[in-house]
Amino acid sequence: MKKRWLLLLLAGVMLLSACTQPPADTQTPAETPAETPAENGETLPWNEEYVAKVGDEFLPRKTFNALVALNKYMFLSQYGEEVFEEDAELLTRVQQATLDDYVTAALVGKMASERGIEMNEEEAKKIEQDLKSSFENDKEFAVFFEGEGADMSDLLPYINLQSYFGSLLESWKAEVMESEELKDVIAQAQLVHARHILLDGEDEDAANALLKEVKEKPETFADVAMEKSLDTGSGAQGGDLGYFMREDMVPEFGTAAFESEVGEIVMTRSQFGFHIIEILDKSTLDALEAKGMDDVVERSKGMLINPLISELSMKEFERVQNEVPVEYYALEKNE
Repeated sequence: MKKRWLLLLLAGVMLLSACTQPPADTQTPAETPAETPAENGETLPWNEEYVAKVGDEFLPRKTFNALVALNKYMFLSQYGEEVFEEDAELLTRVQQATLDDYVTAALVGKMASERGIEMNEEEAKKIEQDLKSSFENDKEFAVFFEGEGADMSDLLPYINLQSYFGSLLESWKAEVMESEELKDVIAQAQLVHARHILLDGEDEDAANALLKEVKEKPETFADVAMEKSLDTGSGAQGGDLGYFMREDMVPEFGTAAFESEVGEIVMTRSQFGFHIIEILDKSTLDALEAKGMDDVVERSKGMLINPLISELSMKEFERVQNEVPVEYYALEKNE
């Protein structure tokens, strides 16, 4: 059974911490927590009740321990009971990643509060109910969790923090929607309408022969696509891909389509094979909107908005990281 409680965890943080992390400039906010004093080799003070203080907010140790229990169960479920025995340092990395995630969630809460966003009680209740269902449907999970000395109520502070994220994301989106940057991006966006025939990437001679054939008789392109294209989805439409932006396609295809002129038939090769491409039209979002092609316009705007939301979230996270002090306590009691 799919464990819905895994939605509670930022699994990317967990897996990256258990293995290796990508360069910092390619990570999302959830993957770039502040470096803790423990990672610098400093000895941290012990606090019986808390594992960290984010601004004026204390993060309960019992919530941290419950999150560690969830993550341990995730690893045990996926890799077997020997996983922690085979890697003696894995538990330490899981604990550190869990702490990073918990601190990140608290910083998300701070960003939400700054924008006047209140806790989403409906979302918190939904997450809590999903977790309850997991306990009821997965007895091994419930037994393991209890055996780790954890109780579901211990997770409520973290669940409450998680509930802010959807509303915060909507707030970022609204800000981007009103930004001059988005207006500029939309004004500059170019789209191509093309159709293609996908062929075996190992048979270049056959691809060149077919390219020559459709160039000599371009009126047959749609029929040839229906008959010979390995992309059966577009092939059924005569190879028609509709309007798309460069970023919608693999790099080789995007370059060939956007650097060719309307009416040209060209060929390129990608990891999918050879593409024979016919350029049917080039346009802008404003021009397509004027033609009433609202579906294409909205889909394309969505593609343009997402990178700007990501950029804004990164800037906001970096700002709050620098502005909000984080005090860490030892994860294990010093002997």
